[in-house]
Amino acid sequence: MSESNLDRSGTKRPPEAASAAQRVTQVIKAIVESPRGITAVEAAGAIGLSRTASLRLLESMVVAGILSKEEDSRRYDLSLEVLQWASRVAARYQPSAAARHEMTQLADKSGYQVIYSVVDKDSVVILEATEDLTAQVTTRPAWSRTYWATSTTGTLIVAFSEQRTIDRLLAEFTNSKPASVWPENEMRTLLDDLRQQGYADRQLRPDSTTVAAPILNYSGYAVAALGLLIKDSDSGEKARSLELLKATAERCSSFLGYREFDSSPS
Repeated sequence: MSESNLDRSGTKRPPEAASAAQRVTQVIKAIVESPRGITAVEAAGAIGLSRTASLRLLESMVVAGILSKEEDSRRYDLSLEVLQWASRVAARYQPSAAARHEMTQLADKSGYQVIYSVVDKDSVVILEATEDLTAQVTTRPAWSRTYWATSTTGTLIVAFSEQRTIDRLLAEFTNSKPASVWPENEMRTLLDDLRQQGYADRQLRPDSTTVAAPILNYSGYAVAALGLLIKDSDSGEKARSLELLKATAERCSSFLGYREFDSSPS
C-alpha cells in the first residue's frame, strides 16, 4: 500500500480526501499566479472541474476563511487570514533580527549579495537576499525553490543535517537520478567532505564563485545557510569574502546556542 494513501494513524485515506486537498492546492496556486484573483470559470479550467463544482469549492473555501470574494466582480482571492497564517509559519524559518543585522554587515563589508536559504523536504528555498542597493544595504524577500542538489547552499545544508535526513535524501537522489551541480562527485562522499570542510565552495565560471556557510543550531545541525556569489577571479578577494562569510555564519550559529563551531555535528 502506498504510504501517500495513509493518514497519520496508518489508516487508509479515502481517495476523495486526497483529491479534495489537491484541488484546494490547485486553486491556491492558480490565485497566486493571478494578480486579480480568479472567477469560478477560470478556477474550473485550472483544476479540471465543471463551473458548478468549481463554484461549490470556491464558496466552501470562502466559508473556511481561505478565500475572500469580491461580490461585484465575482472574483476570488486569498484572504488576509491566509497571509496571517503564512506569516506565522514563515517566521519559524526566517532569520532573527540579530542574524539579519549580521547579514547586513556582511553585505556591506563584502560588497556582495548575501542569500539566506533553508531546506524544505527535498528542496532548497531562498527566503531573503541582503545587498547594497543605491548606497544602502537592503534586505528583501527572495522566494525561489530548487532541488537541493542543484544548489550550493542546499547541498551544504543537507551535509549538516541529521543522518536520517541525509539517508532519505540520498536514497531519493539515487533512485531518481536528478541533475546535480556536482557531477564530478559521488554525492555521499561530497556531503562528508563538505561537513569536514565546514563550508561549500563551487566555481561557476572563470570569473565567479559561489560560497556558502551553514548556520547551526545548538545540536550542530544546519537550520539554514548563508551564500555569496563572488564575481571576481582574484584568489585574495575570494579568500577575504569567504572568511567574512564563515565568521558571520559562526556568529549566527552562536545566537542559536552553538558554541563550538567545528565540522562535525554532535
